[in-house]
Amino acid sequence: MNKKIYSFFISVFLFLGFLTVSAQQTSYYFKHLTVEDGLSQSTVFCVLQDKKGFMWFGTSDGLNKYDGYRFTVYNNNPLDSTSISGNSITSVYEDPTGDLWVGTSEGILNKFNRSDNTFEQHILEITTLKISVLDNSYYTYPLVFSRHNNQTITTIMQGVKDHLWIGTWGNGLIDFNKKTGKIDHYFNVANDSTTLSSNRITSIAKDSDGHIWVGTFGGGLNRMVKNKNVYSDNGVTFVRYQNIPGLPASISDNHIISLYADRKKNIWIGTFQGGLNLLPVKEKFKSNRATKFECYVNDPVNPKSLSANFITSITEDKFGTLWVGTFGNGLNKFIASEKSFMQFKNDPFNQNTLSDNDVLSLHVDKSGVLWIGTHLGRGISKLEWNTLKFGLINKKIGKSNSLNDDVIWAIHEDKDSILWIGTYRGGLNRYDRKTKNFTAYVNNPRDTNSINDNHIRAITEDNFGNLWIGTYSGGLNRFNKETKKFTHFKNSPTDPNSIGSDQIQSLVIDKDGICYVGTFGGGLNYFNLKDYHN
Repeated sequence: MNKKIYSFFISVFLFLGFLTVSAQQTSYYFKHLTVEDGLSQSTVFCVLQDKKGFMWFGTSDGLNKYDGYRFTVYNNNPLDSTSISGNSITSVYEDPTGDLWVGTSEGILNKFNRSDNTFEQHILEITTLKISVLDNSYYTYPLVFSRHNNQTITTIMQGVKDHLWIGTWGNGLIDFNKKTGKIDHYFNVANDSTTLSSNRITSIAKDSDGHIWVGTFGGGLNRMVKNKNVYSDNGVTFVRYQNIPGLPASISDNHIISLYADRKKNIWIGTFQGGLNLLPVKEKFKSNRATKFECYVNDPVNPKSLSANFITSITEDKFGTLWVGTFGNGLNKFIASEKSFMQFKNDPFNQNTLSDNDVLSLHVDKSGVLWIGTHLGRGISKLEWNTLKFGLINKKIGKSNSLNDDVIWAIHEDKDSILWIGTYRGGLNRYDRKTKNFTAYVNNPRDTNSINDNHIRAITEDNFGNLWIGTYSGGLNRFNKETKKFTHFKNSPTDPNSIGSDQIQSLVIDKDGICYVGTFGGGLNYFNLKDYHN
């Protein structure tokens, strides 16, 4: 296929205006990985970071492994039975033992062998005689899913012990035993409300209590119930949560695209046309009619609302913040305290924005970076953010209890947790962080015990509690914190044992008590503090 040439760039930008990021004091950094960087194709269905730190991307044209520097692409080779079964990768999952499982659009499950970069192919053979006839009124489903057929593996999730739950686009839910290859099949049975509500499985989520939730396209949400006393295959039944016309607190749309179980045990549901639904933990085990969902939808006149009602992917970052991907209108950050959203969209005239507004997949890696897979855009976006908030200690005109100069050259914290601040024109400032009090030590020409230069370049402390201060033109000063007196050491042209220069650049005291003095023009000087103290 023809590959468009895109530039790889690292961009830093601060969102302003209606995004209200200035109030958030947060900087966002977008980076983009494209076909030019080695990505095989720009439609990214799924994203995963494995336990070894590698990033995996499932695209319409192969499986991609990214090591932080380069991509390795795995494509199907019809002449090699150990290659991946197909090139349209729809799901990728790493199980607790570190094995990587890959689902494809043709419905073959692949296990990746890391030792030799080969794949084991597992054909999920099921009987379709009992499967209910599907509702085919899904023609408005996006073009990106046009390759799906009934066998397409849409999602993979860990089951009990050696089992995987596998969702398909039309053949229901499969329980796959990794060791034996045995399959148990769960599907919709007409007029049986204890079975799956639909055979079009789009997402599976497991909450921290081990409960399995299944999202379907057209049948709403299902909660799996395991009860050995119930007459059904393996004692498994399903509780359905569906839209009830006239009941606003019911789920807003039965066409579910994505599910996410957050760290607080809530279930978030992304729908096709009904926006984002929240199933709070306190509502999870009520009946369909009694359950109260919270729904977030787009409001065209409210820039802090959800950007679109078609929700493709949901994830949570290391701070517990929810991120929501939409098809057609970019990325959303959920501000829980305000129940509002911060929107991130592509600007075609600004390469530093989100690469594409059709977001397909989201994943937060171990370092906290949010990876964003898009549809026919630039490929992959990385969102890195810095939430450091800086306080300011500065000179306050007219107030004596403040820093006396805003140009700072050196800072030292002593053994009593006092900060000693060397300034450009204000001498040495002492700052007690507990009392918030400042004391300034400045040069007094009439006092030989004062510091001899107000321009300070370096500060350190010896084992005897004395401060050693390097100045710009006054040489080296020793400050006795008890007597509050300074002793001066300056260059003397007639004394070869004096300091080499009066302009001090750096100070280091090693473990043996030797003080090294870096000067401008006078080389590296040193002396033994023990000898001096004696």
